[in-house]
Amino acid sequence: MKAMIVGTGVLALALAGGATMAQDASPAGNYVTREEYQKLKGQLDTMKQEMDTLRKERAAQQVQLVQANKATQDRMQQEELDKIIDDMQKDIRENRSLLSGLRSGTTRLLIAGDVSAGFTARRGENSTFEATFAPLFLWQINERILFEGALDIAVERNGVGENETATDLTIANISYLVNNNLAITAGLFVVPFSTYHLHFDPPWINKFPDDPLAFGGNAIAPSSEIGVMGSGGILIGGTRLTYALYVTNGPSVITDDPNAAGSLDFDNFTDLNNDKAVGGRLGFLPIPELEVGYSLMRASVNPESFTKNVNALLMAGDANYVKELDWLRGTITLRAEWVWSNVEDVTYHPAGSSALRFDNDRNGGYATVAYRPTKADSKVIRNLEFAVRYDSLDVSRKAPDGDFEQRWTFGIDYWLAPNAVIKFAYQVDDKDVGEDQNAFLIQFGLGI
Repeated sequence: MKAMIVGTGVLALALAGGATMAQDASPAGNYVTREEYQKLKGQLDTMKQEMDTLRKERAAQQVQLVQANKATQDRMQQEELDKIIDDMQKDIRENRSLLSGLRSGTTRLLIAGDVSAGFTARRGENSTFEATFAPLFLWQINERILFEGALDIAVERNGVGENETATDLTIANISYLVNNNLAITAGLFVVPFSTYHLHFDPPWINKFPDDPLAFGGNAIAPSSEIGVMGSGGILIGGTRLTYALYVTNGPSVITDDPNAAGSLDFDNFTDLNNDKAVGGRLGFLPIPELEVGYSLMRASVNPESFTKNVNALLMAGDANYVKELDWLRGTITLRAEWVWSNVEDVTYHPAGSSALRFDNDRNGGYATVAYRPTKADSKVIRNLEFAVRYDSLDVSRKAPDGDFEQRWTFGIDYWLAPNAVIKFAYQVDDKDVGEDQNAFLIQFGLGI
């Protein structure tokens, strides 16, 4: 600013001097000398340089001011950004802490199960309608801890001829998933002895309205037991090996019933001696459509009142094959299971009867063939399934319930949905000792 004032004064003096000289020279000829011109030009050049310098200084000052303002703004924005980041990190830490605290308590509950309604007309018995309900509770505590519980609820006639609602606890166990190949289960669980009760007995999976003889009311194979089990599977190349090993309270032998002495009571959940049942099953899947398995169980089955230790040995073999075949334009199911039961010879003293002693070997099983035309053009035809089952049970004729019974069951199923089926079956029964009991059966099965 000072340079501008000085320059302006110089210009005014120069003009004034020029005017004076012009006035002085005017009388002489009214012209400016070269010296005067050069002097004035030099003054103007100096003033121009000073003005250029001033403009540059002002421009530099403006640039510095802009940079200073920008730096201030950047600093303020950075401070605001840092504060936002700090707040976000704080929220993340708090949320992580909250999630960590909730992880062990976050659970998932699934209620599933099955229901059935049916009609049975069996020779020698009154025809009757039936209904059952089996809720299943699956509770996931976390990624590794699972609970499974199930009930069987049915209306039936008790021992004194009265109708009642029977409720049985069939499953109540906790499982811990150790890794992808091992799960530890403790409590009341379905024993992996053969596969029928483990996989195929729900009414929406079973191809027929009733159970095979070896797994039904006079079963020679266990269903649910209380104990501890380790199970899992191992991949071996393109094949798979499954396994299950368990220790349970085990069954007990019936000693005081004159009509069932020698039979094993698998519903006895309290051990009657200090010797536990030990068993397991090995399964092999050479191809995804086929599984074959072998099961074994050994148990001391005598009650404490027996002075002699009575051992039982049970074995079973099973096979299951399911595949959709183009040349059959449908799905074929082949399934078979066979059980062998041996209880050591012992003398029984049933109430109101003389002493009994007999060779207590039993065996029984079933084989099923089913075909469903899943590739048929008609939806009605695709929903049909045709099944045939052969089953038998062989019990020593000297035992109170001794007989050899075999049955052929022919069934037609209609699938309303993948988990809903209506089944019609006719059963041809043949007994060596008792009266044949042919039957007609209908059942509607639904499951989730």
